[in-house]
Amino acid sequence: MNVDVKPRFIALTDPIEGKVPWMYCDVRNLVTTGRGDLIDPIIYAQRLPWTRDGATVSLADISAAWLLVKSRSDLCKKGGGAYASLTNLRLSSQAIDDLSFQKLDEIDASLAKRFPNYTSAPSDAQLAILSMCWACGAHGVEFSFPAFDTAFLASDWETCSVECWINDTHNPGLKPRNAANKALFQAA
Repeated sequence: MNVDVKPRFIALTDPIEGKVPWMYCDVRNLVTTGRGDLIDPIIYAQRLPWTRDGATVSLADISAAWLLVKSRSDLCKKGGGAYASLTNLRLSSQAIDDLSFQKLDEIDASLAKRFPNYTSAPSDAQLAILSMCWACGAHGVEFSFPAFDTAFLASDWETCSVECWINDTHNPGLKPRNAANKALFQAA
């Protein structure tokens, strides 16, 4: 990805997702943390450097917290803040950044394989497609936008600005992301 994209990605994503140091469930009842980083299944949570009052915690503590959060599907439509007091495990700001950048690098590598013109695309186009993938996955059934794919491969950013819409019917948090992605493709 172009060098200016990572810092711009954080600036785009933080107001949409927040930077949450605890575990919570998203609107689909998937355990999440950080900037909307999925940690579901549980093994993803177990790999992270969780702490309690600054001290490292055990795998059993992480597992118990994850299972408790996952069991509270009644809170998933209330946003991540509803889970703040459910457990006292936290990630440091640096751990959240590391997790986000690792995921961003994985998405970047996937996009470079899928779209031969991705690495030469303007920063605005790269940022927009990374944002799309952040919300719905980088490949497979989650990222199924055939008309968008055709437009991206043709570097037709105007068509991408129309075809980049992610269904936000049951996830109103996608509305600002959709608007930002459209504006980014228009700017590209």
